[in-house]
Amino acid sequence: MNKSDKAAQTRLVVAISLFAAAVISAMALTALGNQSDTYWVAGESLVPGTQISESDLVEIQVSLGKQIVVIYLRAQWLQEPMCSVPLRKAN
Repeated sequence: MNKSDKAAQTRLVVAISLFAAAVISAMALTALGNQSDTYWVAGESLVPGTQISESDLVEIQVSLGKQIVVIYLRAQWLQEPMCSVPLRKAN
């Protein structure tokens, strides 16, 4: 085996390693970007002043991002939202 064969083999190993690193990092970034949370949402229109029942709400899995999360109720924050009363019509 001469020097050029060793150099070619070394380049091949480096190329395969870089390709594998790129694929693994792309998969990791995709997994981080696709994180979702469970939220309560109204399954039908909620009339102001009436008590919310279990049939009015549904849990859904969504990916909202950090900025929008503050205006929604995560299911883990409020285990039982029933018996709450909406004070105004939601838009």
